[in-house]
Amino acid sequence: VFVKSINLHSLVINPSEVAGGTAATATVTLDNAAPPGGVTIGLASDQPTIASIASSVTIPAGAVSADVAINTIVIGTTTTTNITATQIGASSITKQLIVDGVNFNLTLSKQEVVGGTSLTGTITLVPPATAPAGGFTFTLNSSDTNLATFPATTVTIAKDNSTATFTINTLSAGKPYG
Repeated sequence: VFVKSINLHSLVINPSEVAGGTAATATVTLDNAAPPGGVTIGLASDQPTIASIASSVTIPAGAVSADVAINTIVIGTTTTTNITATQIGASSITKQLIVDGVNFNLTLSKQEVVGGTSLTGTITLVPPATAPAGGFTFTLNSSDTNLATFPATTVTIAKDNSTATFTINTLSAGKPYG
């Protein structure tokens, strides 16, 4: 009786370089078809806050590969992340994913406001560029939620667009601030 071994053969990341805020795909491939019950491969990112991936993927019985998404966030500086696929009790493979920084400007409709009023923020991609499929999503945070809040926690520059606007609500401070 000849028993075929089933081993992790390859890990391919496509594309291997993405703009922050866009996704890549990891394809995990075995050297033979998965047996009944499938084969589970562990997955990890060394920088999960920048490039996140499911903790594992199961290659179903009879298949030799499976795809899983790698989601990235918008960042200001290009960063290299390592994605690792591991077959329990066997080998592991690590490949790099380059997450490019997204350059943008942030402008406000007013530089000074009276507490209790709103203003508009605009995010513009630079140099003149447009967002890819899926767009670019930015997380909005206030350093002092007693003074300024956002009705939404994110804003997205849609595909083929270069700007997005969002509202900032100010709260009455009782005295000049800043």
